[in-house]
Amino acid sequence: MVKTKNKNLSTSVTKKSVHQSIWKRLRTIMFGAFLIAVASKYFIIYSGIYSSGLGGFAQGITYTIWDNTFALAETTGMNEAVFKNTFYWILNIILNIPIIIFAHKKFGKDFAKWSVIGLTMSFGWSMFFTYTPGFNTLEIVPGWIDFQANNVGEVGMLAIAYILAVISAVMAGIMHAIGVSLYYKSSVSSLGVDPIGKYVSNKKGTNISLIVTVFSMVNVFFWTIFRGALAGDLKTFEAFLGMILSPAIIATVLFLSLYKMTMDKIFPTSSKMELSIIAQNHSEIVDHFNEIGFHRTHTKQKITGGYSKEEKIVLKYIVTATEMRDLVKEVQSVSPNAFITINVLQNIYGNFVLRSKTIHETGRDKKLNKKKAKAEAKLEKQANAHQEKKLVKTKTVIMKHVPKSKARAASKSKKTNQKTSKAKPKTTKK
Repeated sequence: MVKTKNKNLSTSVTKKSVHQSIWKRLRTIMFGAFLIAVASKYFIIYSGIYSSGLGGFAQGITYTIWDNTFALAETTGMNEAVFKNTFYWILNIILNIPIIIFAHKKFGKDFAKWSVIGLTMSFGWSMFFTYTPGFNTLEIVPGWIDFQANNVGEVGMLAIAYILAVISAVMAGIMHAIGVSLYYKSSVSSLGVDPIGKYVSNKKGTNISLIVTVFSMVNVFFWTIFRGALAGDLKTFEAFLGMILSPAIIATVLFLSLYKMTMDKIFPTSSKMELSIIAQNHSEIVDHFNEIGFHRTHTKQKITGGYSKEEKIVLKYIVTATEMRDLVKEVQSVSPNAFITINVLQNIYGNFVLRSKTIHETGRDKKLNKKKAKAEAKLEKQANAHQEKKLVKTKTVIMKHVPKSKARAASKSKKTNQKTSKAKPKTTKK
C-alpha cells in the first residue's frame, strides 16, 4: 500500500511540474509575441521600416500593392494603416506555411507546434492593436512626418524626419530582438527565416541573427529598387540616391543592425557550452546519445560526493546553444533525476565537429530504417512462401503426369523390398 501511495504521489508531482512548465512556456511566448506585435504595429509598419526575415518580404509585397491601389483607396475610404497591418499579417501567415512544414520535418512536431502558437499570438496581439478603439489611433512616435517621403523641402524638416526614423528604428530593433530571443529561450522560433537559420546554424555554427540580417538587407534593397522602378522614380542617379538614403531605408538598416547586436547579446546561438551530467546510469545516457545520432566526443571524470562520500561519474560534452535544450530533454528522458550544469565557453581550440543532422532528423532516419528493414523482411517472407507454394504445385503436376502402371510398379517394388528386408536372417559374428 505504501509503494502504491508513493507511486501515485510521484505521478501527481510529475504531472504538476509538466503543467507548470507548459504555462511558463506559454507566458514567455505570449510576452515575446506582445513585444513583436508592438514593435511591428507602432514602429516598423507605421514608420515604413522593413521588418526582418520573411516579414520584410511580406511588407515589400504589401507596400507594392498599396502603391498601386492608392487611387482605389482614396475613392473607397480605405485606411492605410489598417490595410497594411491586416494584409501584412495575412500574407505573412500564408508565406509561413512551407516554413512550418520545413520546421516539422527538420526539428519535429513539438518545435513546429509551439512556433505556430507563437505566430498565432503575434497575429492576435497585432489585430488587437489594429481594431481596438484607442490602440488603433495610438501614436508612440509623432505621425506628422511621413518617413517615406523623399521630397522634404526644408533642411529642418528633413532632419526631424531622420531623427524620428532613428527613434523608431532603435525602439523597434530592441523590442523585436527581445521578443524573438524569448521565443528562442522557449525552444521555439518566430518562423519566417528563423527555422532555416537554425538549421544552417546547427550545420555550420553561424549565428542565426547573421543569417536573418543578411537576408533582410538583401530584401530591403530589392524592394526599394523594385518599387522605385514601378513608380518611375529611378530615371536619374540623384533620384536613386535619394531613395536609397531616405529616412525609411536608413532607419531599416539601423533597425536590422540593432536587432542583430541585441540578439547576439541575449541569445548567442553560435556560442559553445559545456554540458556536465551526473547520473547513476551514465552509460545509458551515452548509449542513448549514440542512438539518436549525437556522435560527439565526451569526457568521463570520476568525482567523490562531499556529503555522501560516494564515487560518481561526470559526463562532459561540448555543444552549441541551439543544441542545448534538446539535449537536456534527451538526458531527462533517460535519467529524470540527473544533475545537469551548463557553462558558457569563451573559446575552443582543437577538433570540434558540428553534427550534420539534427536530433529529430536522426531519430526520423532511424524510424525509417526500421520500417524499411521490416518491409524488406516481409517481402522476403512473402517471396519464400510463394516459392514454397510454387514447388508444391510443380510436384503435384509432375505426380499427375506419371503413368498409373509405372506408379503401381514402383509401389509394388517398394513393398517387395520391404518384405525381403524383413525376411533376411540375422547373422552373428564369431
